[in-house]
Amino acid sequence: MATLAPKMRDAATVLLWPNPVPLECGVIRNQSGASEKGTGTSKFTLFNLKKIYTYLKSKGKGAFPNLRYSVWLHIVKNKFGFTDDLAWLYFELFDVVSELPSEERVKVLQAANECTSDEETDTLRKKLSVDTSRFLLFLYVQSTPRLSLKGPSSTGDDWPSPEAERRHQRFPEAASLVFIKQYISEILQLLADTDEATRESYLSVESLSALEFLLCGCQQGAGRESLTALACKYSQDSGYNKTDDRFPVPSLEQWLRAHLTLNPYGPQTVYSQRKETRVTCFSSDGPGRLLANTHTAPQKCGTAVLGRLVNQTLAVDESGISGCDVHIRNCRRSTIYLLSPMRTVTLEKCSHCLLVLGAVKSVVTVSNCDTITVVAACRKVHISSSSLSTFHLLTMTRPLVFPSCFHLCLAPYNTSYPRLGDHLRGCGLSPSLHNHWDNPLLIGTDEDVSVVWERMPPESFRPLAIPFSMEGPTQENPCPLPPSFQTVLALRRETIKRWYDTVGSTQLTEDQRLQTAVRGNFQDWLSRNGYDKDIAALSIRDTPSPSKQLELTN
Repeated sequence: MATLAPKMRDAATVLLWPNPVPLECGVIRNQSGASEKGTGTSKFTLFNLKKIYTYLKSKGKGAFPNLRYSVWLHIVKNKFGFTDDLAWLYFELFDVVSELPSEERVKVLQAANECTSDEETDTLRKKLSVDTSRFLLFLYVQSTPRLSLKGPSSTGDDWPSPEAERRHQRFPEAASLVFIKQYISEILQLLADTDEATRESYLSVESLSALEFLLCGCQQGAGRESLTALACKYSQDSGYNKTDDRFPVPSLEQWLRAHLTLNPYGPQTVYSQRKETRVTCFSSDGPGRLLANTHTAPQKCGTAVLGRLVNQTLAVDESGISGCDVHIRNCRRSTIYLLSPMRTVTLEKCSHCLLVLGAVKSVVTVSNCDTITVVAACRKVHISSSSLSTFHLLTMTRPLVFPSCFHLCLAPYNTSYPRLGDHLRGCGLSPSLHNHWDNPLLIGTDEDVSVVWERMPPESFRPLAIPFSMEGPTQENPCPLPPSFQTVLALRRETIKRWYDTVGSTQLTEDQRLQTAVRGNFQDWLSRNGYDKDIAALSIRDTPSPSKQLELTN
């Protein structure tokens, strides 16, 4: 006869769900899950990570509880054969998806910007450190090719759609929940210690706090609360031993499984409550399709959803989506302005669109898109399975380009709006520091670099004007342009000034001056490009011969 599990006394009040940022934006792999080549993720097995964790804890200073980059580099270069770039990539991305104060990040970026050589940069990096336990959890997430974290949201169905409503798997949060439920035992085993007397596994309070990197929590009807606080509060169910200040793994695992659920503030919930979550846009050509829960979600839990926008223009400011994780999917031939600070932005299956994003504190993820133009200021960009697209970027780290990307054009950031400066500072992004827009890192691809991406020629660069009135101190693009781009813009401005001078100096009416200036510059353009000869040839071909003219006269 089956034994019933004991009923949890807090079952109706505690909610635990996967943290969307590391699980949906912090995985170094092709977003379709098709390729692991060049990432080194196969090295991050539970066995290897447990050995590393044990070694780091025994080593002490510089390794535990905080891991220096110099120690990490020594391990992965000697044990796994990683390159310096790959070792730094993991360290850097962990920092990007971690919740750190913006001021602290800016200080590190400023120090890196002051380095004048590769040697100085390496010296600075080796002094940096991260939380050891959380970093090991981050590495474990990388080693799970058994489950495609983005796969369920990369199906061919339109979204939102009736089928998507019936099947949570159309949203990335469902895949994250499946992952946590399937591998929670291994995750706890990675962090656990063993009592030498009883041979029982347990987690210290410090180790449990590391699990907050992957799990968020709250009590129903209350604000967000840390996993550790909730586990200690409900000690009878979680097994918390106040005397030893630790949790027995079996009791803790049972308590975690009993309360794991879909993100109550994620895209699925936002869409299901669309009547209450619809955002008022200050410009929209059609019915509002932007949904967000900023007015009801706790801090750092806001989510915005935008899908199936076709042949429309939509614009929203910070009043609607500030601090949100934004999901944009299945938009066609549309122009979208999200002029707000955001935490993450995910673009999927969009085509022939212009997307102008405000400051993004963490990651912009682009997958399965074609013929789009993205203007974004962010900490990191991931691009996979996309083609024929242009990216105007201000990014603090190297863009990641995954397999199945073709004919991407990378260019410097090219726009501004009145609140941009404030938004950049709030997200810890500094336009005065080095912009890595033209230094992508290609992951797991054998394609010729010239087929995958190209640097926009300065002659093709055009500033983008935001066609809306807003209040704020930023009057021009705060991001410095490379000298070659500045030169082209200066020449273009001089040409426009000459046009105005020419028009103003003629003794004609305003309409006549304009027509004369346009006609003259058009003739110059024809001559400069050789088209005047083609037109002359057409004129000669179409002119009747003298005999034909005589016949026509008669």
